[in-house]
Amino acid sequence: MRRFTFKDFYERSKSLLTEKVTLSNMINDFKKLFKHSFTDLAVGYSKEKNQGLSMICTAQVESEKGGKSYSVSVQMHRKTQEEPYTIKSPCEVKCSCKAFQYYTSYQLYANKNLYGKPSRWNKTPNQERNTKNIPTVCKHLYSYIRYLVQKGVIRQ
Repeated sequence: MRRFTFKDFYERSKSLLTEKVTLSNMINDFKKLFKHSFTDLAVGYSKEKNQGLSMICTAQVESEKGGKSYSVSVQMHRKTQEEPYTIKSPCEVKCSCKAFQYYTSYQLYANKNLYGKPSRWNKTPNQERNTKNIPTVCKHLYSYIRYLVQKGVIRQ
């Protein structure tokens, strides 16, 4: 395996976006990066907390095989109180699954789209997975975002 040098890091970081991407962008990039199909995963519970110009949504999303669930968080922002939260709103996301850790956390951290306090693995680029540095979500977050849209918490 090749060592990751500062030059590699610099070249990759030039390609990263400088502003937050929206849920819409992440959903579209999810379809590009994870080309396999799956059914919507079950959302065990969901809690939404509106804090003026921000809203934090948290949930437990079950795995496809069942028996295991993952914690997901989505924080959305808006410019005014009257403006609804939509999939085009700037946001931060996080999931406790390994796919999120290995495929998407660094790209989201670099674009300031990572929710919560970053851990060591969020700050380390992965040389083998998601080499194009596409900021996206995992299937648990994808299912949760679809759930929020279906329930009317987030508008299309």
